[in-house]
Amino acid sequence: MKLPSLHNLYVFSVAAQQHSFRQAAAKLYVTPGAVSRQVRALEAELGVSLFQRVNQRVVLTAAGQQFQLQLQQAFALIATASAEVQMNATRESATLRLTVLPSVYQYFLAERLPQFRQLHPEIKVTVVPTMAVLDLAEKQLDFGIRNGHGHWPGLMAQALQTETLFPVVATSLCQAEPVTTLLHTQPLLNPYDDWARWFRQAGLTLPQQPDAASFPDKSALLDAVLAQQGIALLPELLCRDLLASGQLSRIPGPAIPASRAYYLVWPQRPLSAEATLFRDWLLGLFV
Repeated sequence: MKLPSLHNLYVFSVAAQQHSFRQAAAKLYVTPGAVSRQVRALEAELGVSLFQRVNQRVVLTAAGQQFQLQLQQAFALIATASAEVQMNATRESATLRLTVLPSVYQYFLAERLPQFRQLHPEIKVTVVPTMAVLDLAEKQLDFGIRNGHGHWPGLMAQALQTETLFPVVATSLCQAEPVTTLLHTQPLLNPYDDWARWFRQAGLTLPQQPDAASFPDKSALLDAVLAQQGIALLPELLCRDLLASGQLSRIPGPAIPASRAYYLVWPQRPLSAEATLFRDWLLGLFV
C-alpha cells in the first residue's frame, strides 16, 4: 500500500490536536485555507472522512479520532528514534586525546585501554606516546601522564600512586645463578644515585662497577633488563605486569621512595562527561 503524504499526515495531526484549522494554521505558519486543503488531500488519499464541519467548527470523526491516536504513537516513535540517532552520533564523535610517556604506554596502559573501550565503546581514546612535554592546550590534548613532582603551570595534577623503586632482573637470569649473587655479577643499570640509596638502605656495600650504559627512557631500560643486560631499579607501575607474567623477578631487599611520581594531568578547565569517565576509570586502576 502506498503511504500517504507525510506532510499531510503532520498537518492533520496538528489540526486534530488543536481542534481548529485556524489554530493549526497559526502553529504551522500557514493560512487556514492551506490546512483545509492538506486535510482534504489526506482524506482523498485515504478515502475516509477525518473531520466533520459543524457550525463553522471542525470535529473529528470516529475514524479521525482513531487515526489521530495511532499517528501520535507513530510520531512519538519517530521522535524517539531521531533522538537516539542524534545521541549515538554525538557519542561516536566523542574522542579523547592523551599524551603519555612511551614506557607507561608500552608496559602499563596498552594492556588496560581495551577495558575502557569495552566499558565505553562510544568514547574513542587516541594516545600520543612521546618523551616530549607537550603543551596540552596548544596541542588540543585532554590528558597527559607525566613523571615529576606534581606541579605544572596551568595544569591540574593527580598522582596515580606513591612510587617506590626496587631491583628487578630477567627471570631467566635467576635460573642461571642464585639471586643473592646477581647484585655482584650483573651490571647495575642506571641511575647510579638511586643504587647508592638502595644499597645503603639494604645495609650492603655498593660494588665497584664500570659505568653502566645509559638509556634514553625507561622503555629502553626495561628492554635491556628483559634482554638480560643487567639489573635495574624500577617503579612498580612499569613492572607490575612483567612480574605477574614471570618475565621479571624482584631481587630481595627494600623498596626505596622514588624522587618523582607519575601524574595524570589535564588543563584547568571543566572536564567533559567523557573526560570525567576516563579520568575516574584511570584513577580507579590505582585504588
